[in-house]
Amino acid sequence: ANLVSVIAGYEFTHGEWTELSQFIMQCCQSEDPGQREIGMLVMTSVMESATLQLQSQFTQLLGLFSSALDDTGSKMVPFYALQCLTSMVEYISDDETELFRQMIPKAMIATKRLIITDEDKACEA
Repeated sequence: ANLVSVIAGYEFTHGEWTELSQFIMQCCQSEDPGQREIGMLVMTSVMESATLQLQSQFTQLLGLFSSALDDTGSKMVPFYALQCLTSMVEYISDDETELFRQMIPKAMIATKRLIITDEDKACEA
């Protein structure tokens, strides 16, 4: 995931590698919890290294993260969503502020669920 994120940072800067975005979205929307975890793990890594390059997609990504926070089939999917939100918070524009604000209650619920299943992950998120 880390190697992919480094390459993605470079490629996204040049407007390339749309296949990665499609792959991540397919994984994140899969019925299989393992696939969703892989997609969100890659997304977390990409968000940490290429947040600015993804800024034009924040509205779409906020929708993805909102769904991920509601995922009860996997404890890791909401964890990764929380990490993604943390990576993007300082880059949120006025246009996305309200969408981001609406996710705070979901983030709190996801954190509470995570505390019950894995307190260390909850602290890390």
